[in-house]
Amino acid sequence: MRNIQKISLFAGLALVLLSDNLSAATSAHINENTCKTIAQQIHVNNLFINKNQKIEVLFTTNENGKVNFALAKTQNDVLKKHLESAFLKLTLLQLKANNVYAIELKITVK
Repeated sequence: MRNIQKISLFAGLALVLLSDNLSAATSAHINENTCKTIAQQIHVNNLFINKNQKIEVLFTTNENGKVNFALAKTQNDVLKKHLESAFLKLTLLQLKANNVYAIELKITVK
């Protein structure tokens, strides 16, 4: 019988807001409801990973809250494409438009 692994995804609070010229970083905040929204809508299949991982994802939203840019910082190309594609489907109305947010995803294999 094949053993199926369960994957848990936890979204951490946002850490960084980058300025337009990227020379200065200031603290930004993604509220708890937005973190829960991300955690509920991002699903990671156990085919992508076989160990616990922390992955930082940078993203921006437009004026309507739609994520219009996502960059997952991982060397796993399949997981990177999956996460970036999943983030681009999100709408996060509580975030300011045209800011770069960073969130750490803790992916746990169970």
